[in-house]
Amino acid sequence: FEKIIYSTKLMKSIIALEGLPCSGKTEFFEKFKTSGVEMFFIPELYMDARDKVNAKDARALYTEAEKDKFKKVPKNAHTILCDRSYISTLGFSYAYGKTFWEYSTYDYNTKFFSTNHDAILVPTHVIVFRIPPEESLRRSTEKGRTEDVAYWQNIQFLSNFAAFYESDLLKTLIKSKIIFVDALNIHPEQVYGQVDQSIRQYIRK
Repeated sequence: FEKIIYSTKLMKSIIALEGLPCSGKTEFFEKFKTSGVEMFFIPELYMDARDKVNAKDARALYTEAEKDKFKKVPKNAHTILCDRSYISTLGFSYAYGKTFWEYSTYDYNTKFFSTNHDAILVPTHVIVFRIPPEESLRRSTEKGRTEDVAYWQNIQFLSNFAAFYESDLLKTLIKSKIIFVDALNIHPEQVYGQVDQSIRQYIRK
């Protein structure tokens, strides 16, 4: 895989919440939005392109959507909190390549990331909600999310996605701060408190 090198702009704090499905990212994001903290919030990007476009067109739609997200951020927004980021797109295509031995989408995404980091939201800080693939699958099934993206029901795919966070993410965001939070063995309120405390440290006035 290609190693991506870029310089992170320090004008803004761009904080991304990452992790496997059902790890608690979105629950935290929605609760934190009501905490009164002043920052710009960007919800998870979801595009249902199934049965509508081919894979090549779908990845182009996603990359253009990432550029649109960047354009919509107010110039006076100094701290941005994202429920997932383009890092998830990289992780997804990495896991797909590892699982099915088809790397064209990952190659496309890494090239886009390395050549467009001034046109998309590149995280300065990443908080990964860490749970095992088996727990992600268990929670997904428990919540009745079996109709979501089929790959989220594939334990090998989930394992490869988790491996991206543990290894290649560190190589991709070499100038960003990455924090892993145990979202399995501690109470959800403790998870919230840890992440809340971390985010408040990164707020730029």
